[in-house]
Amino acid sequence: MTCWQMRGGVMDRLDLRLFNINYSVFTDVAEAQRQLQLAFTVKPHSPTGLPRSLTLKQHSSDTTRYSLWYEDVFQCDFSDQHAAVRQLEHSLLQRAVREDFGLTIFHAAWLEKRNIAVLLVGGSNSGKTRLGVELVNRGFRLGSDEATALNNRSGFLLPFYRNFLLKPPFSAAEASRIEAGSATGDDRYYLKPAGSPPAWAAPGPYLLKFVFLRPGGAEQKNASLRPLAVEESLGQLLQNCFNLRQIDQTAFRRIVRRLDPACAWELAYSELGEAADLISQLGSEP
Repeated sequence: MTCWQMRGGVMDRLDLRLFNINYSVFTDVAEAQRQLQLAFTVKPHSPTGLPRSLTLKQHSSDTTRYSLWYEDVFQCDFSDQHAAVRQLEHSLLQRAVREDFGLTIFHAAWLEKRNIAVLLVGGSNSGKTRLGVELVNRGFRLGSDEATALNNRSGFLLPFYRNFLLKPPFSAAEASRIEAGSATGDDRYYLKPAGSPPAWAAPGPYLLKFVFLRPGGAEQKNASLRPLAVEESLGQLLQNCFNLRQIDQTAFRRIVRRLDPACAWELAYSELGEAADLISQLGSEP
């Protein structure tokens, strides 16, 4: 069932809630409608906070050009449809990072099990997404596979309701769940978390465990976890903070308090199954 609503027969609208932010996305571009429908699990708007609007529209005089608007302010033009759609999706996270919504946002996936949230911290190509798929198959619920947001006032972790985004090659289990027609313009595919309904984590004040990813090559024989001192884990965490300049002293102190040596590790691995087994143990130990 589509969640797009017609807006006067000209623009379609999709309402999304990502972190603590309400968005209304307007577009007349069919490919944007298709990809956003595949990318995001739609949640109703929070009763507090007016929605921010993003609009992607085709030029009336030149149907090969597209323009992106935020809150009725022009952002940029595109001559490539796939680039326009990618930027529209990216803008949903970009706005959360650039504006002050009272969040601290890390380049990290997070998954929850038994009220324990495991944060997989690492940059692009560090393995966050595929580890996340493995952990959901082991009973974890997905909070995000790309960006982790902490509410600076409550300390709650907030979900980013975007489905897994994978590049081939796929394992047999992954391939069986790739939806037909879910390819993006750059040969990536969306995959919903396992379960019916999909296993999404709720916002919450979870016990946090930080895992800093260090994928290795063939020389990495076995997956291993190395406990990190507060200074080392804090340094790595801040390197992966998207909006460091917006964090006040209270939020910073709260982060430091959570980086106990018993709650932060470096994970060296080459085989996903071994890495997921080690992380699963963290998710079962208070």
